[in-house]
Amino acid sequence: MVKKFFRDHPVHRKIVPFLDYLFLLRPTYFFAIWIVFCAGMFSSQFIHDSNLIWGEKLSLNSILLIIGLSSFTSACFINWQLNSETNFPLQKKVFLINKKINSKNAMIVQYILFTFGAILIGISDFIMLPFLVLILYFCTSIVNKNKFKPNIVSIIALSILIYLMGYFHKHFLLSTQFEFKNIQIIFSYLFFAIIIAILIQKDRDFDSDTNSVLNYIVLIFLCILAGINGFLLNDPISSTASISILPFLIMVLIRNSHIDLLRAIRYSLLILAVFIFSTYPQFIWISICVYILSKYYYWHRFDFHYPKLVLENDRNNTK
Repeated sequence: MVKKFFRDHPVHRKIVPFLDYLFLLRPTYFFAIWIVFCAGMFSSQFIHDSNLIWGEKLSLNSILLIIGLSSFTSACFINWQLNSETNFPLQKKVFLINKKINSKNAMIVQYILFTFGAILIGISDFIMLPFLVLILYFCTSIVNKNKFKPNIVSIIALSILIYLMGYFHKHFLLSTQFEFKNIQIIFSYLFFAIIIAILIQKDRDFDSDTNSVLNYIVLIFLCILAGINGFLLNDPISSTASISILPFLIMVLIRNSHIDLLRAIRYSLLILAVFIFSTYPQFIWISICVYILSKYYYWHRFDFHYPKLVLENDRNNTK
């Protein structure tokens, strides 16, 4: 009865338009942002005190930094939508700018989020401000107005910079960063940051017919390298997570079907979230809330099941 009400009652069609500006921020991408940032904090903590890596409580500074980072990256996503010829649609189905939201209003929201995010990040950890400048340069049109277009390079750059923000936020000691063991663990999670970026790009371009086999080979190679590094360092997350997601990536390479690709994208992100959020469990409940709210919004606003984790067969796998 409750499920039927939330799924079918017409009142929800009147409610969801009020959520348009919230979903202009692309909150489903926060899963990836938080995973990469927490991976940076975890790897730094693992290097400096491997006995204190489970169930860590976030400090007030860390919470403010994460809120600021979520705001700042949301502005990046709006910037990508404004600068993409197709408004950076979600799986080529969901358009908000010029469909539901005026582009001028979206631009105003963008600048408000950039400013709010930068202020919070500066207050919580001013060492992070140079990373914001790099994000603006490599990942937005704020600086590169004439040549910037959102693409896989932008997403990888953003993912790596966010990882480094998490890493240096936890421990900023340059004297210890060039030890071989530290470089090993950093590269393990940089590989995961790149894997997540490629998966996000694949999720966005899911309907594309140009699925290069080379992309899957790169993903598998990075995953194997991260796993080997994890085993050598006795790192419980990178070693186990890489083994867990590797079969999904291999199946995409073998069969190259859309359902296998969708499983690889969704399940890999879910597995990485479960492992990494086990070290910072505060993210678990907020991630569940974002997931449920997103399902509610996209279904009642666009008749579109997203995000979707139950993938049983090829029929209607993107709807």
